[in-house]
Parts: sequence; structure tokens; C-alpha cells
Amino acid sequence: MKKNTIVATLFGITLGLAGTALAQPDKGMPERGERAGQHARAGNPMAAMLKQLDLSDDQKAQAKALKEGMKDERSRQRAARQQISGKIMAQLSSGSPDAKQLHELIEARSKLETEAAHERIDAMMQIMETLTPEQREKLAELAQQRMERVQQGQQQREQGSATP
Repeated sequence: MKKNTIVATLFGITLGLAGTALAQPDKGMPERGERAGQHARAGNPMAAMLKQLDLSDDQKAQAKALKEGMKDERSRQRAARQQISGKIMAQLSSGSPDAKQLHELIEARSKLETEAAHERIDAMMQIMETLTPEQREKLAELAQQRMERVQQGQQQREQGSATP
């Protein structure tokens, strides 16, 4: 039961994370005031959580190998999403956007995002296989804390946007 709870929690967190689980933060983004550090950390939350687990050298090597193995696929997906976004923008900025074409482009982008989510959860499961039961439990706690912080931030933004 506890294992199912941990997996379910991590699955929810993984699907909710921005970017891939092992992706590096975008170093090309400019700093933006006091929140810049928060945004940089948000770019790679899984790596930040793994650092808190006191991984063995073998576990670190396996995580690094997994990350390296995913690089090409992440690049391909990123390029495909950018291409679709460009087509969407071209349609929207044309004199007569084609609703059917826009819907097809959105479906294609959704398919790419679903594929990426599946890859993230597969990567998470591979990493989980290398963890000790104690590390899995701590990871679940860290993921739960992160999810709560994300939800609080969303609520604060919603409350802030509701005021005139």
C-alpha cells in the first residue's frame, strides 16, 4: 500500500513538473529580479530532489547515464514542439486562420506532450528502481512538499489576478 502511495504521488508530481524530469534549466533565460532564483530551481526540480537523497556513486552514475540517454529525444521533441508552435502562430497571424488546421496542430502538440510525460514517468520509474526504500520514502516526501508549494503558488497567483 505504501509503495502504491509513493508511486502515485511521484506520478502526479512528475506529470505536473514543467520540463522533463532530468532536463537542465534554460541557461539562456535572463535573470528577473528576486524570483529569478525560484525560476531557475523550477527548471530541474527532480535533480534538486535527488541531491537531497544522499545517492551513492553508483546511483548518481545511473541517473547521469539515464539523463544522457534522453538528451537526443528531448531535443527532437523540443524542435517538434517549436515547429508546431510556429505553425500555430502563422495560422493565427494569417488573414484567415483555418480552425480545422489549428485544431489539428493542437492535437499534434498534445500528442508530443503526452509522449514526453510518458518518458518522464518511465525515467522516474528507472530512477526509483535504484533507490533504497528509505530514499523512496524521502523522495515521496520531497515531491509532496513540492506539490504543496506549487499549489500554494497557483492559489496566490489566482488570488492576485482576481483583485482589480
